[in-house]
Amino acid sequence: MYDIDRYLENHHIESFQCYARGKKVKRERVLKIAYEPICKIGKAFNLFYGRPLLWGTYSLKKVVRIIEKARPDVVHIHCINAYTVNVYGLLNYLKKKGIGTVITLHAEFMYTGGCSYAYNCDKWKEKEGCRSCKVKNANKNWNSMKEAFSGFNREKLALVSVSPWLRDRALNSTILENYYHKIVMNGIDTYTFRKRTRDEIEKVKKKYGICLDRILLHVTSDFDAPVKGGGYVRQIAHMMEEDNLSDVEIIVVGPVKKRENTKNIKFVGVVTNQADLAALYSMSSITLLTSKRETFSMICAESLCCGTPVIGFKAGAPETISIPEYSSFFKFGDINSMYKAVKKTLYSSQSDRAVIIEKAHKTYSAETMAQNYISIYRNVAYV
Repeated sequence: MYDIDRYLENHHIESFQCYARGKKVKRERVLKIAYEPICKIGKAFNLFYGRPLLWGTYSLKKVVRIIEKARPDVVHIHCINAYTVNVYGLLNYLKKKGIGTVITLHAEFMYTGGCSYAYNCDKWKEKEGCRSCKVKNANKNWNSMKEAFSGFNREKLALVSVSPWLRDRALNSTILENYYHKIVMNGIDTYTFRKRTRDEIEKVKKKYGICLDRILLHVTSDFDAPVKGGGYVRQIAHMMEEDNLSDVEIIVVGPVKKRENTKNIKFVGVVTNQADLAALYSMSSITLLTSKRETFSMICAESLCCGTPVIGFKAGAPETISIPEYSSFFKFGDINSMYKAVKKTLYSSQSDRAVIIEKAHKTYSAETMAQNYISIYRNVAYV
């Protein structure tokens, strides 16, 4: 959102950003629409009722007031977190007013009715929805979402997926199949995510206590979550110990609770400084992806923009958005094939990082993303 807003501002197009969670941002035209205590009550409400996208009447009223005052040509909805705004009410309002609407699908809940990740479940594709689902109120949520989208002017609504895999899923859904679909990959700040200088790398190595030159990097939002596959990183570490690969260090970036005593893993915690993160990518031989499901993969894009190849499991989107020549993906859980690829890459001649960076910057640049969105805005605004 920040990158799109910056591009719009540079091209003299006025925009407002609304967000719900986190600290208040002191920037002009950036508006907070929800209170944390109310969102927490919404989370508790959902434990009993299983209706996470229904909560948020206060936030909905605030968003409507903002829209009524600003009178925008287009409203762009990103991934609205649960317990923040009544999603059905917002969609019904935009539909009724005939406002040009762009919805970026960062997760699956807009077409599953509620599940952020459907995994191997296909009930959401059925004409009558998730009738036999064990998830609380799944069919109610599915029907509410279908009703909210039903009757939308097709020319005033654009559904944007951040990966080909996500677009194909959305097209196969009963809820979204009849609308206009487009793919716009998430944009990367290519000035930040680039090959860092030797001095920058050495400074960051010293800062985080990194000693070796052969580095396997794993970046995660939650190392302990089963869906993120942190256990596979531990398996790789044990396999390296058994093979006496003492010249390789595994660096894990992100929150972790269970710090098992593994000599060749260094947990550096959450890295908020993106320049530091870019240096960590730049110094690494490989970035390792172990997620079970991803709808894009910022980690994959960031790594390639810094010239570092990627090895991971097939998780839906990553294998469709990555640059094939510099990425290897294997069936989820096939740790032996992954480990063989890791060893081969670690001890073979490295790819030309400059070539990887050039291709990645063309593929994932934030400017390209913003330009694509401007084109879509025009399509839904002036019909």
